[in-house]
Amino acid sequence: MPAAMELWLDTQLTSQALSSTDTSYAKLAAGVGIRTTVDYRYITEAIGLLAALRLLTSVESSDK
Repeated sequence: MPAAMELWLDTQLTSQALSSTDTSYAKLAAGVGIRTTVDYRYITEAIGLLAALRLLTSVESSDK
């Protein structure tokens, strides 16, 4: 799968997962035609990146 498509799926799945409390990984995966394990990986990676970005922003703010 091209990197741009992976990024798009990652963004879509993460936003859906964060905005809904009753959406399972299986439902999210079925909605975009990927396996549940891929869906889980994309969402956990994106959340990890968001956490790292938040930490980096926090550290940069404290340096000023």
